[in-house]
Amino acid sequence: DLTRIRVLNTCLHTSDEGTPRPGLIQIPRDLPYLKTQIVEHSARLVVIDVLNQFIGGASDTYKDQDMRNALGPMVDLAATTGVAVLALRHLTKGHRDNATALFSGSGSIAIIGLARSGLAAAQHPTDPDAYALASTKNNLGPRPPTLQYRLEDTPEHNCAHVQWGDTLQLTADQLLNPAGHTKGGQARDLIRQHLANGPIP
Repeated sequence: DLTRIRVLNTCLHTSDEGTPRPGLIQIPRDLPYLKTQIVEHSARLVVIDVLNQFIGGASDTYKDQDMRNALGPMVDLAATTGVAVLALRHLTKGHRDNATALFSGSGSIAIIGLARSGLAAAQHPTDPDAYALASTKNNLGPRPPTLQYRLEDTPEHNCAHVQWGDTLQLTADQLLNPAGHTKGGQARDLIRQHLANGPIP
């Protein structure tokens, strides 16, 4: 029901000359405006897509203190209004070299540190047309199982919809860091290749 969805990209700011003009919403500067919209429309879910785009220019997304200062008020806003906040971010380019999926998101570790739950979406390990959604963190209860899903065409809506499948017996770490692809796995493969025909000096 698209009448229940509101897209916010900009809000009015006062320029140095004192005149109002539209500008990209920034966190934490524009949280009062966001709170007004949440209350006015009785919003239950706020999706920030993608997080880095809406972090104010004065904040460095790779500095822990900057992210705590920027997102701490967002956490307070969620608690005050009762709204759920879903913040999307990309994986780092070198995410396959990280030890765990928890550290694979772009930006400071403080981002996932402030979240109650973390999820990772990844390509299915054996099916090129499928994907998997796995938990990287959950402070709210037991970690849920990894779910398989596909994106199915929905011509009547001119978009795709999610077709959920069975659970998958793989963790987020295994999905993002397949065996042999991490630095440790590459090192093991190299040693095994050199020792394939027996001991060497």
